[in-house]
Amino acid sequence: MMFRLTRPIRFACVVLFALLFIGQITGAAAAPRDSTQNQRDNATLERTLQAQLRRLKVQDQRLKRADQFADTVERVARQQKSQGRDVSQIETALANYRKGIADARAAWNTADKILKQPAGFDANGKVTDATQAQKTLREANAAMQKVSRLAWNAARELRAALGKFRSATPGFVPPAFPQMP
Repeated sequence: MMFRLTRPIRFACVVLFALLFIGQITGAAAAPRDSTQNQRDNATLERTLQAQLRRLKVQDQRLKRADQFADTVERVARQQKSQGRDVSQIETALANYRKGIADARAAWNTADKILKQPAGFDANGKVTDATQAQKTLREANAAMQKVSRLAWNAARELRAALGKFRSATPGFVPPAFPQMP
């Protein structure tokens, strides 16, 4: 008889312990945050804003180099065409590349607009509203990711066309691709 009571008692103790443990966890999660935690969160948001502003500047420089690269490829294509070679695939890919870089520039302009007057931050980059600051940073990050995706997709087709042309043309060395944003 004693053995039969021990199992239910053990089970009840385990359940009681689990409920107490869960209560401690949810109680801690529901507790209000202290001001030092908020200050750390704000400092993180401020550092993230500065990092995104640096990333935006790098993307701008890389988009400018991508435009210059398109001009170089166009010059090389004209030179190869003057030698009687078929560069129609390069010309088509170059037109698509220019369109893709223009789309990436439009996405960059969106990110630039968001980060020029970042909601949730003051003029010095200090957090004034943490929720709004987080939203601003998410929107800017999404726009900058779109810049990268569009630029990479634009470069893929041109890279393939230049590779095909290089394979078919002995001695042809295509220009080196710039870093994509």
